Amino acid sequence: MVKRSKISAIIALTLILTVCGYGFSYAQITSYDMNSYQNYNNNLNTYSTPYNTTGNQSFNTDQIYNPLIGGSSSVLNTQYTMPIPGEQPNASQPDEFNIKNKLPIYVNGDYVEYRTIEEKVVAKGAAEVRHDKMQLIANNIEADLRKELVFAQGKVVYWQEQGGKLKKVTGEFLVYNIKTGDGFMLDAIVYSDPTVTKAKRVELSANKITAPEGVTYTSCDLDHPHWYIHAKEAVIYPNDKMILKSPSYTIFGLTILKLPYVTMNLRRKQEKKFNTNLGYTKPKGFYQTLSWDYDFGDNQVGSLNMENQSAKGYFHNIRHNYRIRDKISGNIYSDYSYDSLRNETISRSSLAGQYQIKNNANLNYNIDYFSDVIGTYTQNKELNSQYNLSYNEQGYDFLVRYKKRNDLSDRPNQYISSLDYTPEINVNTRREKMAKTPLFLSTRSILGTREETIAGTTASRNIFDTQWRVDTERFQLSSQTNLTVDSSYRLRADRENERENILDGGASLTQNFGKNLNANMRYNNTRSYGFYPFQSNRINTQNKIYSTLAYNGDMVMERGTELRSNLLQFYYDYDMNQFQSVSNDMTLTYKVDKFMYHRFYLRASYDYHDTMFSNLFSGSMNLTNMYLKYDYQAGQRINWQTSTTYDRMTRKYQTLNSTLQFVASPFWTVNTDIIYDIPTKSLRNVNYYLVRDLHCMEATLRANPHQKEYYFEIGIKAFPEDRQRGYYDKTSGRIKRVNPGERLFF
Repeated sequence: MVKRSKISAIIALTLILTVCGYGFSYAQITSYDMNSYQNYNNNLNTYSTPYNTTGNQSFNTDQIYNPLIGGSSSVLNTQYTMPIPGEQPNASQPDEFNIKNKLPIYVNGDYVEYRTIEEKVVAKGAAEVRHDKMQLIANNIEADLRKELVFAQGKVVYWQEQGGKLKKVTGEFLVYNIKTGDGFMLDAIVYSDPTVTKAKRVELSANKITAPEGVTYTSCDLDHPHWYIHAKEAVIYPNDKMILKSPSYTIFGLTILKLPYVTMNLRRKQEKKFNTNLGYTKPKGFYQTLSWDYDFGDNQVGSLNMENQSAKGYFHNIRHNYRIRDKISGNIYSDYSYDSLRNETISRSSLAGQYQIKNNANLNYNIDYFSDVIGTYTQNKELNSQYNLSYNEQGYDFLVRYKKRNDLSDRPNQYISSLDYTPEINVNTRREKMAKTPLFLSTRSILGTREETIAGTTASRNIFDTQWRVDTERFQLSSQTNLTVDSSYRLRADRENERENILDGGASLTQNFGKNLNANMRYNNTRSYGFYPFQSNRINTQNKIYSTLAYNGDMVMERGTELRSNLLQFYYDYDMNQFQSVSNDMTLTYKVDKFMYHRFYLRASYDYHDTMFSNLFSGSMNLTNMYLKYDYQAGQRINWQTSTTYDRMTRKYQTLNSTLQFVASPFWTVNTDIIYDIPTKSLRNVNYYLVRDLHCMEATLRANPHQKEYYFEIGIKAFPEDRQRGYYDKTSGRIKRVNPGERLFF
């Protein structure tokens, strides 16, 4: 027997016990092995290690402290002999057990002990067990090797991986079968964020959790929740669904709904919905709509939408996402529409996806079909396909691309039947430092062929495009100045009788003026020359400057003023001798204290087209657009934001958008948003919101006098997409739901 107190230990167990621990002066139990267990001496109850030992130590296993049933651990008498491996010279193993092989079960705790005769391991204090895809944490854990059971007591946390996701269950007592993976837990809570399911007893298995004695489902963390669903029995498929027997829905102590059975979807982002609607409008006539969001497991999900209109026609689309054995994934899309007014049918279908050959090799495919038919005349019908085979290494990327577009019309164009056919090879090398130089080199090359079939004649041309880029590391010219330089050469020949050489180079300079002011400037020169069809050889040159002057003031935590500004941003074309874009912006914040501030933001754009670079500060400047915003935060209760824009065409400010939020109390909030039209001096829209925080729920009263709309909304915070909206119907004198066909909170 081995005893360890206040020292973390890891004990790995299989079906038989192996004592291994060269380099330690005490017994180390790391695995349970069938062959080594045969070394037991049945008469002396003695276990011999499968290697030569130099020392022996004896322990009284009957006096071992059991954290589940109690007992004494103070007596260690000489009764059963267990050989201990002697200390090896130059041993460098740490005090923790070093397990190198993959073992089926691990036990860890502040206090770990082994009962030889009973074949049990007990862990106390921050105890942990890991087995396959299961992890267990508790105050006390006992592993019974003979029965292949694990018992856990006190603040038990049980995790198990399922379908790439983890299911979490907590409770006070757990029994787990190592061989089958089944078990049960008392006083259990099953987590499915953001909701929990509480039960007196749950039965655990690899794929589901069963609660035969009833459950309570809620997202409220109070002892007496504001809302909950209680059921007599439940079967939970983590991260999938939950089936409830005889559920009753209770809100604020009032039971409002009882049903014989309910299946609840636990996949909030992939909810299963099937909706249909019938109606009549003058533009559509009688119509019927259908929408279905479906999933057949994690690997097959999609949606179907259909609409049939007596006045216009029929429309549908299907979108399906698929995954096959974690190697193949993609989507299938189909869209069909028939316009009865024009007698026109348009359809499009596509198949796209990726096949992962290896971790660094993939095949991507995309096949697209399109047709447009009016009556019996085919406007267009074509099939597009593209395949990319890519291979990635640390220093380079390799890609083979095949692309083709075919005309499939009933009366194909006699001049063009193959619109495009492109097989090509791409090789890109990543940016690498050149030895003993401050230079970095990267390349990009494309080699391929393009073909077109015109009047039965196939025209083919070769494609060649290569680019070599060299840039430098950052040079620190001074403590305030940094410089980087780059250049590239590109040779391109992707048209018949055309060959173009492109030289590109530039320099980027960063200059700091103290700790708050800095300037960034880049000069770029591009020179292109070569052979061009139907024209003489020419040389094109482009010279451009990009510059930004920025000021970043000191950050203020409590009281003071902060200033952030791009004082000037511009892009200047030297060849055209004009500015293409000039702008600046500023953010000014004045903090009264930690929770109270005034913030002003300004962004403006200017027209400098008739100004040369030498007259930057003296030339004519025309304001084109301007955006203003003011934000006021009064402590933690009041926040007011307002903004407006300036239009250069009308030379007037357009709309004023303003929002106000007032936190009247920890439970009441008043919000309003206003849109004011400055040119017409009239209100466009006004909304008032009165929000009541109900702990796990939230209620909102919304009023829009301008559009004469009044709504009341209530919803569970955990399900914001299922907020229920109602309105007052003057005819019936009742409050009605806006969307009665949708689900009620779950």
